Amino acid sequence: MKPDNRQGRTVKPAVKRSLREHLQVTAQGYLMALLDAWGLDISRGYWIGDNIGGTWDQDGELTISLRDIVYCVEEDVSLLEYTDMLAYVTMADYLDLDLPDIRSWHTGRFHRMSPETLERLTQLKDDLLEEIDDAREQLRRDIADASQAPTIDFE
Repeated sequence: MKPDNRQGRTVKPAVKRSLREHLQVTAQGYLMALLDAWGLDISRGYWIGDNIGGTWDQDGELTISLRDIVYCVEEDVSLLEYTDMLAYVTMADYLDLDLPDIRSWHTGRFHRMSPETLERLTQLKDDLLEEIDDAREQLRRDIADASQAPTIDFE
C-alpha cells in the first residue's frame, strides 16, 4: 500500500531556504562556467526577475534557461551552435513548424529544414500575407463605395 501524501505535510522553512541557497549557488556556478566558455561578460546580463536559477538575459540579445545552461556546459555546446538553434527557432516559429530544444538540436535528433527552404517558405508566407492584406483593403474600399452609392426609393 502506498503512503498517503495528502496529509497536509509541508517542507520545513529551513529546509526550503537551504535548498534555495544551494540551487542559487549551483545555478551561478553553471552560469559562470558557460559565460566563460562562450567568452561573455557576466556584468552584461542578469537573471530575469532576479530569479537566480530561472532565465538569464545576456545583454538583451540572448536569453537562456537554467536547464539549457546546464546542458550546454555538460555537453560543451558552443555559442555558435546555440545561436544557430535560436535563429532556426525564430524562423520555424514564424512558420508554425516544430521547434527543437537544445538537446534535440545538439544530438541531431531534430530533423531541420535547410536555411534555403526556411527562407523560401518565409518569403511565400510574407507574400501570401501581403496578398491577404491587399484583398482586405480592397474589400474595405468596396464596402465604403457601396455605402456611398445612391439608393433607390421604391415608394
